[in-house]
Amino acid sequence: MLLRARRVMSRVLTGNPRCEVCGFGARYKRYVGSDCRWTEQEPPTEAHPHAFCGKHLPELGSSALDLTGDRDIEWSYVAARISRFAGPGKSVLDFGAGSGFLSLAAGSTGARVLAIDLMPLQFSLSYPNIEFRHVDVMDLREEDDRFDLIMNCSTIEHVGLAGRYGSADRLNGDIEAMAKLRSLLSPDGHMVLVLPVGRDAIFRPLHRVYGPDRLPKLLDGYRVLESSYLRKNARNEWIASSREEALSEVGSARYYALGAMVLRAEGGK
Repeated sequence: MLLRARRVMSRVLTGNPRCEVCGFGARYKRYVGSDCRWTEQEPPTEAHPHAFCGKHLPELGSSALDLTGDRDIEWSYVAARISRFAGPGKSVLDFGAGSGFLSLAAGSTGARVLAIDLMPLQFSLSYPNIEFRHVDVMDLREEDDRFDLIMNCSTIEHVGLAGRYGSADRLNGDIEAMAKLRSLLSPDGHMVLVLPVGRDAIFRPLHRVYGPDRLPKLLDGYRVLESSYLRKNARNEWIASSREEALSEVGSARYYALGAMVLRAEGGK
C-alpha cells in the first residue's frame, strides 16, 4: 500500500505519466526507432511514446523491443476460441498450418481439419480427421471446401512476399487471399485472425505490418465481431492496448504490435 501511495503521489506532484518500468512519475520520453533501438527523435509518423523516470531512462541507441513471446500470444488467442466454432460435424481450415499446433488443437475437438501450407508437412498427423495439403489457398475450390472455422494465425502478412515461406511475389496477394478465404466460409462460418499491426509498412521478405491504410482493405467484406490489440512496453512485455495505440506503433523487421479478432463474412448469418 505504501509503495502504491508513493507512486500515486509521484504522478500527482510531477503532473507527468508514470514510468513504464517502476510506475513512478516520468519526465522523459523515448521512441522506438525503425532499427528497434531507443531514440528521442519522434518518428515522421505519429507513434506511441514510452515514458521513463530518470533512474530507468534507457540509453539512446540501446536495443528496445522485439517479438519475444509473440507465438504464445497468437496461439493462445486462437486456441481459446476453437471450441466455440469447432467440434464433431464441423469443418476447420488451418491456413498456414506450420508446426501444426492449431491443427492438432482443432482436430482434438472431433472436427474435420484441413491443414494447408506452402511449406512441406512439419508435424505428425495424429488424428485421422486431419488432412494436410501442400497447396496454395488460391487453388482451393469453393464447391469442394466450405468451412465453419478458418484459423488465420500470423499467416496473411506473408502472402505475396517472395523469399521466405514459398509465396509468389504479388502486390495484393494478401488482399486476394482474404477475399478467397471469405468465399470458403460456410454461411455461418467464422475466421479467427491474428496479424501484425502498426504503422503501414512492408519489410521484405519477412512480413507486412497493417495500419490505418491497409487494414481496412484487408478486412473488406468482413464484419469484426470482437477484437483485441497488444503492444510491448518498455520492459519488452506484451500488454493490452487500444486500437489507436497499436496502429501507431512503428514496426520493423524485428517488432510490431499484434491485432487479434473474430470475423464473419458480410451477409453471413
